[in-house]
Amino acid sequence: MALQQADLFVVQQGVTVKSVDYGTLSSSINSAIASGDLPIATAGALGAIRVGANLAIDPVSGILEATLPAAISFKGGINPVNPAPAAAQGDAYIVNADGIFDTSFQNIASTTGSVGDLCIYEGAAGQEWNVISGLFGVGVISLRGTTPIVVDSSDARNPVISITPATATVAGSMSAIDKDKLDNIQDGADVGTVTKVSASLPLEVLDGTTEPVISVRSATAVAVGVVRLADSTAIANGTSERVIDASQLKVVSDEVEALELKVDNLSLYNFLGDDPIVVNVDASDNVTYSIKDASNVQKGAARFATSAEAEAGAATNFIMSPQSVASYYLVKDFSTLASI
Repeated sequence: MALQQADLFVVQQGVTVKSVDYGTLSSSINSAIASGDLPIATAGALGAIRVGANLAIDPVSGILEATLPAAISFKGGINPVNPAPAAAQGDAYIVNADGIFDTSFQNIASTTGSVGDLCIYEGAAGQEWNVISGLFGVGVISLRGTTPIVVDSSDARNPVISITPATATVAGSMSAIDKDKLDNIQDGADVGTVTKVSASLPLEVLDGTTEPVISVRSATAVAVGVVRLADSTAIANGTSERVIDASQLKVVSDEVEALELKVDNLSLYNFLGDDPIVVNVDASDNVTYSIKDASNVQKGAARFATSAEAEAGAATNFIMSPQSVASYYLVKDFSTLASI
């Protein structure tokens, strides 16, 4: 056996000659090296690697290349009121007019599309189309609020922003009533300054805010209020809307007691009457005065006789007036009579 250029060394065993070339040695060495004997490659050191997903090594050139999955393909603008285009999975459109999506948009039909929304065709049954609101245009992706501002994002397309009411310890919105109270506080007023005055009857407040005026109404027979003490003149004259105090009432009370004492000490007087006056006193000391009737023998009370009583001439206890007498009196001077 002749030596070859690729032979690394030659060994003769008896009459047999053996040679070892480069390929034989390399194959033997590679088969003897275990995968665990190589360090794993890092960002700073060379080492063994394993081809992962979306990567491929050309078996001829040994070049490592990336294999990317299907990506989003931008197709231009779309009007939601028009029929949906014949789209493929990953096709994307920008909504260029506000409107309600046509029924051909399947799962997003009858929803509202706004300018700047991104409309993507996914292709899966029941989820053919998807809309990402506000991706283009105004550029707002999310909305948050810090206390006391609260954002209700349960409807992502129409978030509701509110302010919690203020309390004694937490900042927040102010009510119209609170604003009115602040407006009525004078400049320079300190904590505890009176801002409103109210009163119960008989007190009355004419202005209960900036310059309160408090008064007491006058008392009447039916209303509680302020009164004025009576002086001696008011007491003597019985002036209305005046009252007496305890000292004045005591003077009157003392005078009444003194008068009662005098009355109690009065002795019974004799009540007399000359004829024709008659005096009668009963058991309770009640005195009654009367006058006897007049007659031809008794002086007393009498009445005028009537015409009939005068013509009859029988009564003895009636009197005649000059007018009545003239009607019945016969004149004694006959010379005054008229000629027959």
